[in-house]
Amino acid sequence: MAIIRPFKGLRYNPGKVPDPSKVVCPPYDVITPQYREELHLRNPLNFIRLILGKELPADTEYRNRYTRAAQLLKSWRDERVLISEAQPSIYVYEQRFSLEGQDYTRTGFISLVKLEDYLTGNIYPHENTLPKQKEDRLRLLRVCKANLDPIFALYPEEDAKTKGILEPVTSLPPDEEFHWDGTRNRLWVVKEWQVIDELSKLLEDKPLFIADGHHRYEVSLAYKEELKDRPPGPHHFTLMALVSMKDPGLCILPIHRVIKLPKKLEPPMEDILEEAFDVEHLKDGSYDLMENKLKDAPLYSFGLFLGDTREYYLLTLRRPRLLKKAFPDVPECLRELEVTVLHGLALDRLLQSKSGKEENHIRYVHDAAQAISLVESGEYDMAFFLNPTPIEQMRAVASQRLKMPPKSTFFYPKLLSGLVVNPLE
Repeated sequence: MAIIRPFKGLRYNPGKVPDPSKVVCPPYDVITPQYREELHLRNPLNFIRLILGKELPADTEYRNRYTRAAQLLKSWRDERVLISEAQPSIYVYEQRFSLEGQDYTRTGFISLVKLEDYLTGNIYPHENTLPKQKEDRLRLLRVCKANLDPIFALYPEEDAKTKGILEPVTSLPPDEEFHWDGTRNRLWVVKEWQVIDELSKLLEDKPLFIADGHHRYEVSLAYKEELKDRPPGPHHFTLMALVSMKDPGLCILPIHRVIKLPKKLEPPMEDILEEAFDVEHLKDGSYDLMENKLKDAPLYSFGLFLGDTREYYLLTLRRPRLLKKAFPDVPECLRELEVTVLHGLALDRLLQSKSGKEENHIRYVHDAAQAISLVESGEYDMAFFLNPTPIEQMRAVASQRLKMPPKSTFFYPKLLSGLVVNPLE
């Protein structure tokens, strides 16, 4: 069962930082090198300086961006740039945004969650992690001794009880409110034990599914293991933002694929695609036309944009009933994913992935306009467009302790870093 608890979080002092939009930032995993530079220049107190500081030529094993982050965190606490809550609290977090002309509100709460082992506990991942990113986050956690930003997790609900618990809170003026990148962010500090107790009871019999932040969760587990000789303490918990699967503002976007073909491709691209898919040429088409057709297309349909002709196509799997034959060793819940079909019947064949070099030929992009631009520039040869992965499929895969293919989901919008920090000592 999920065990949550309030904590004395660190937040930016409004007397030092009157405009939070100048100092918060997205999570590190979506920040490009160019964007990192922009955020560093935006404000000397920007949170990017903690989660993704600059590397310097004179860096050593004992003096580097990790140690600088720890020193900066200490100085911000000493100078009261970051101040602690007077008593243990949870933090209700609301994001209001527009997507394709429709307005959404996603509401959850930030609290501590007791760490559980992936294999035996009730916290479930849905994607694999990379050793390099885990080592990076672990080094930062060791020296800062704090959860700098929350893991994003979801929990199932049948009757949307969360809404009834949180509505009295969100009807009051927030403790923080600001716009960031088109999203209105509001935060309430909740000290009332009745609300905290209701949320604790609500989650005590529910599993949690990690939506975003797998690396940070695994790093928290590793850090707990490193301190296994110590008595139970703060390192047995980690920072999470928890959202109900019934929340009307829970939006999942697709992550598209842009492809650079090998120089020698046998058989030709057309033969590879037509072996498994019906290919419809959208004559005189546009991205908008392709997108609309894709939304209404049958299951296992994909958009395609070719760089050499600047034309769009719609691919539809010809015989879905034969998926079991095509993927005999793949569990059913994974076999039914559109990303599994796209990779197994198209991308792996186009990229001749048995060579082990497919990572040099594929790029994952959630912004369709960027995908098209990368193809039009000649950097890539084609772009494949997908529909979003339904939340039910993510839950089905994770519940069986299986992992989805890379970049299967993009939860929008991203949680912001810098709203609240959980000090571990």
